[in-house]
Amino acid sequence: MELDELLASSDFISLHLPRSPATVNFLSQRELSIVKPGAFLINVSQPNLVERNALRGASNPAALPVLASTLSMKNRAMPTIL
Repeated sequence: MELDELLASSDFISLHLPRSPATVNFLSQRELSIVKPGAFLINVSQPNLVERNALRGASNPAALPVLASTLSMKNRAMPTIL
């Protein structure tokens, strides 16, 4: 199953990735726009896995509740729920 299909069909998406050049902004505006409405995104890794500017402008309403906690993070990892 491809990432796009997983994002569009999953009720819960959990990120468990190390920080590396390949994982910075792993979820950008394109990926956030195809997340299934009402899905939960749980980031238990690095906050930089989700592109902050994309999260600010996410058209998917599920992204809005996590905005404050994600954007207040500096270089710390914490669980994040959308």
